[in-house]
Amino acid sequence: MIKKNMPLSPRLNIEETNRPLSPHLYIYKSQLTSIVSIFHRISGSVLSLSFIVLAFVFYLDILFSEHYILYYVGLILETYGYWFFISLSYLLLTFLCLHFFNGMRHLIWDLGLGLDVKNVYTTGFVVLTITSVILVLILV
Repeated sequence: MIKKNMPLSPRLNIEETNRPLSPHLYIYKSQLTSIVSIFHRISGSVLSLSFIVLAFVFYLDILFSEHYILYYVGLILETYGYWFFISLSYLLLTFLCLHFFNGMRHLIWDLGLGLDVKNVYTTGFVVLTITSVILVLILV
């Protein structure tokens, strides 16, 4: 017979321990390494998705007409405006730079170099700095 206050499992005895079941994101302080890692994954996903969309557009261009890309770009510019197209291009360029330089950082790590905490943070700052400088130079 199960008693009223008896836990179903010793691991799920929340009433006595007063702890959450699992740690949550708001408990942890965000670190440079975790932020760069998250953006590396996001940039890889966005670049992959944009490559698939671009390949599909080129496929439609070959399939239907030789002027399909011009029509599609004109439709986007007419609908959303010039600044939308420039902003989207700049965002993709940002993701490309970040993903490229962080990928180089990971290749250096694969060689077994720079794996201590000080170098991990230093290379994280270097990746963000190089990406920012290149984007500012392209913007100007």
